[in-house]
Amino acid sequence: MIYEQVGNRTQVFTVSTDVSKMDQVDRALAQISTEVGMPLEILILNAGSYNGIRPLAFIAKTAPESTIVNISSGIAHLDPFLGFSSYAATKLAGSKVMQYAQGEIPGIHVVDVHPGQVRETDMAAKATGGPYESVSHVDDGTFKHPYTTREEADLMIADLAGDFIVWAASKEARFLKGKLVWVNWDVEELKAGAKETASTRALTLGLDGFYPGKY
Repeated sequence: MIYEQVGNRTQVFTVSTDVSKMDQVDRALAQISTEVGMPLEILILNAGSYNGIRPLAFIAKTAPESTIVNISSGIAHLDPFLGFSSYAATKLAGSKVMQYAQGEIPGIHVVDVHPGQVRETDMAAKATGGPYESVSHVDDGTFKHPYTTREEADLMIADLAGDFIVWAASKEARFLKGKLVWVNWDVEELKAGAKETASTRALTLGLDGFYPGKY
């Protein structure tokens, strides 16, 4: 663990704001930038709304090579699930906004991340109608939930999502610039294919069978 090697020097502070009100967002970002005493380097877009046609407020406060990790969903590119049209549309739209952010500001590092069906949060409990037992600790290969495979269970662990997102924001993951990835994908396999991933349309949203020229 990183904190075991170099010590945990993380400082946490919170700023309350209404993300649907741009003036509040601007003030919050200014306060954060002042608090840390430097341009902002990493933004994790976990949940919220995007209001109006205007630049991302974060951009005005960022360092030259800052990072945006957008928490997206596999539903943005998977076949339709009945009853999820609104959710799928918002996730697809959010990922498209991130594509434009990357295209318009090529110096930053933008990556979309599908965190899995994490059930260990209050938000998930509210959405599913009740608390869900943690699956972080599995001893004998059996699971107390509807999923039957370890791979499916792994997509429900908050630690996996958190750890992967930290890596996605690192310099080692720069080859994922402008890409959409899932947290349960093997990092070593991703790194092994870094050259192809970075130089092609792999892991991007688009239209199958249509390959435009470079623009």
